[in-house]
Amino acid sequence: MFDWIPDSHFVTATTRSLVVMFSTIVFSVGVGLPLGTLAGLYQFRRKRFLLGILAIPLLMPSFLWAIGLSQFQELFTISGFSHSSGALGSVFVFSSLLIPLSIYTSMLGVKSVSPHQIDAFILAGSALWAFFQVLKRTAPITILISILAGIMTLSDPGPGLILGFPSAAAEILISFSALFDFDLARQQCFFIAGLSLFFFLPIMLFLGSHLSAVLLAQESSSIKLVENSTVQRYAAPTFIILLIIIIGIPLVGLFKPLWQGIDFNYALKTIQRTWLNTIFYSTNSGLLSTVFALTFVLFFGHYQKIRIAMLSFSLLFIILPSSFVALNVLELGASVSTSWDWLFRGRLLISAVLGLRFFPIATLLVLNRYASISPTWFEAAKISGVSKTKFYLQVLIPFLAPSLALSVLVISLLATAEIGTVLLLRPPGEDSFPLAIFTVMANASEIKVSSLCLIYFVISAVNLTVLWTIFGKKA
Repeated sequence: MFDWIPDSHFVTATTRSLVVMFSTIVFSVGVGLPLGTLAGLYQFRRKRFLLGILAIPLLMPSFLWAIGLSQFQELFTISGFSHSSGALGSVFVFSSLLIPLSIYTSMLGVKSVSPHQIDAFILAGSALWAFFQVLKRTAPITILISILAGIMTLSDPGPGLILGFPSAAAEILISFSALFDFDLARQQCFFIAGLSLFFFLPIMLFLGSHLSAVLLAQESSSIKLVENSTVQRYAAPTFIILLIIIIGIPLVGLFKPLWQGIDFNYALKTIQRTWLNTIFYSTNSGLLSTVFALTFVLFFGHYQKIRIAMLSFSLLFIILPSSFVALNVLELGASVSTSWDWLFRGRLLISAVLGLRFFPIATLLVLNRYASISPTWFEAAKISGVSKTKFYLQVLIPFLAPSLALSVLVISLLATAEIGTVLLLRPPGEDSFPLAIFTVMANASEIKVSSLCLIYFVISAVNLTVLWTIFGKKA
């Protein structure tokens, strides 16, 4: 009856993971909420440039940041945290990935505060008092998104494996990759999935409507508080210090072995072996995710209650452990006939699972654009006798085209960094480039691993630059 409950060893690992999760959430909210509110309210020097660089950690696999931190500790001989080093390191890695998300979410929260409310705050008190009033109103959405992102850390094995921290996700990975015990791995995955739902469902039940109102808020005018010389003087240096900590420290450690030279031959051979698979997985997942989102939005986006439910429920796909979904897909594929091999044992399956995993982000991007459509468009179409199909093809889809393109690009970049799904579902020899780094990092030399990391970072930085140049101002 209680076969689904893991043994005490795994329960202990889960407890440790929960401590790391809540610590990460506290750090992320504590740093991201005030800085995000500041960036949403004020203009300061190099603001767009700094916010663009801040997106880099969101596109990096967490294990790369863990490798960088580990190498940084060795470089400056500060790795002597005894048994707590893995826990502290995991909190640092996860916080480095979540703080940018908290900052961006707080900026979105500022959009939901009308300029008239801000004017009223300024009239009622000082600019500092008004700032804290806006911060109080952006706090719920920032805490909510940080909790949801924190839940995802429960299923991320990268930092734990590299930093020597026995997390629950690392135990799951060991179960199916080292012990080859899929029954045990499935049991552990169900436990983590149930725990994720335990945190997720109450949040969505009580704050789902608030989430929709904030994330789909439309900026009606430029929002700024009264110009403040203190903000102008210290905002940019504060963001620079933050970037040095959450990006500079991992990168210094990550590229430390390259001081002895770069193994371009090994890196190029790895790229030649994996680039087609990487592009196939990422591009198709972006396309599939965007098509799913567009279909849902066109059919249900016009109804407010359904829109809230759709946005809330879609987040379920992203908080569930990737290993949980992949293991169940593997079990399903093993139970069907060989005539379905083209679907359950091919590369297309990976793209479909990744597309489903990042479907909530595509839905949000498309819904945000859809929410700005005037209801008079639909009324005019009805009066003119325009069919739904013609209205969708000639009016709505062209209007949504910028957000659709953005969705494909963003999901493709995020899917590239996902290794759990690819690790479990890939056909033999069909690795992606990030997975190639993950699988060789324990056996290859530091120079080879760092050379691969350098190539991956450069490619990601170039893609981010192109994305931010095209969509940054609107974003």
